[in-house]
Amino acid sequence: MSWHLGQVTRPKPGCLVNGDLWLCVERTDGTALIGICDGLGSGEPAREAADAFDATVRTHADRPVAEILSLCHTALLGTRGAAGALLQVDATQRLVSYAGVGNIECRTRRDWEFHPLSARGIIGAGLWREPRVSQATYHPGEWLILHSDGLRGRFDLEYELTRLTGIAQAEHRPQVR
Repeated sequence: MSWHLGQVTRPKPGCLVNGDLWLCVERTDGTALIGICDGLGSGEPAREAADAFDATVRTHADRPVAEILSLCHTALLGTRGAAGALLQVDATQRLVSYAGVGNIECRTRRDWEFHPLSARGIIGAGLWREPRVSQATYHPGEWLILHSDGLRGRFDLEYELTRLTGIAQAEHRPQVR
C-alpha cells in the first residue's frame, strides 16, 4: 500500500510557531491512524494545546478514534483547547473511520459518497460529548483531505492544491549564496 501524506501550515506574522499539526501512527493491528489538530489562537499557547493532542494520540493510538478524542479532551483541559480529528485507515478492508471535533473537515477528491461531519465543540473546553464515528469503504487512488479553517469551506481542490504547493515551495526554498 502506498501512502502520500503532507501538510501545509504557516504561523501568523510575528509568531515563530502555531498550533497546526498532523501525525500518522501505524497501529499494532496494521491500520494507520492519521490526526490533525488546530490549537486555538496562535503562537506558543496554541502550540501547547497541539502538543498535548499529539502526545495523547500517540500514547493511546491503539484505542478507538472517538475514545482517543475523549482522552485528548481531558489532556487539553487547562490549555486553550483545539479542534481536532482522527482518521483510521484499514488498507486490508479498505475502510476508513473518522471522528472530529470543531472546525475540522474531511474532503475527498473524487465523487466518493463520504462526507463525515465533525461534532461541535472544542477539545479541552466546555461540556464534552464523545463524537460520532463515520465509516466508509474507499477506493484505490482516493484522496482524503483533512483541514481546519485555513482553507475556505467551499473550495476548489485543484486550485487549493496548486496554491498551497506554491506557498510551500516558496517558503522552503533553499537559500542560494
